[in-house]
Amino acid sequence: MLPVFVINLDRRPDRWTAMTAQLDRLRIEAMRIPGTDAGSIVGSIHDGLSLPQSGCRESHLVAVSAFLRTDAPASLILEDDAELAPDVRRLLESVEWWPAGTNAIKLNCRRKALLLGRPIGATPHGSAIRPISWASAGAYAYMLNRAGAEIILNMSSSVGMTADSMLFHMPGSPIARRLKPSHVVPGIARHADHFGSDNEGEFFPRTTGPAVRAVLKAGICLRRLTGQVRRVEVPYRP
Repeated sequence: MLPVFVINLDRRPDRWTAMTAQLDRLRIEAMRIPGTDAGSIVGSIHDGLSLPQSGCRESHLVAVSAFLRTDAPASLILEDDAELAPDVRRLLESVEWWPAGTNAIKLNCRRKALLLGRPIGATPHGSAIRPISWASAGAYAYMLNRAGAEIILNMSSSVGMTADSMLFHMPGSPIARRLKPSHVVPGIARHADHFGSDNEGEFFPRTTGPAVRAVLKAGICLRRLTGQVRRVEVPYRP
């Protein structure tokens, strides 16, 4: 089984209790990653990020580092308020289903349709895997392969963005463009409160200049005209 890492603040044992109960029902073992509390990183935050955003970002980097200390080919990283569908377990049995050309795969549903590319593969339970063409908020349930984890750690010091923007905002983040992230459609994870990311819609600060963003936007428009990219609903499938 692939390793699973759950980010959980020490001051939220209630969330860890709920998560472990859920994982036990799904027969999934996980390692707890103590979340970085915002109060512990004063003076080391990135310009433009709030303390909670900086703590969340640092927590994800710790989880990515923990994954690379294993010899596993891929891993699942969760925040402690993720609700998982039973099909998640099948993703952890091997990486034979993992499509070429993507280093990160998001599992969560979305309230708004996303700009996604044509399917590049499918999960063991038959959900399509589509490349993220523009952006997808939230970082509470995603998988990384080793190449993706190395990209994140090698580039994170120069990309001062929220965790979800850094990983999944193609026009704003050079890390996202290197990751070539994809989305499972329909989603098989959601926030336990059924809401989106706390930072949804706040894809900034950007570390990509306006000229590059303009070129990327023009490329998206062209691919939409040719049918390579379209808006896709990503509902939750329990």
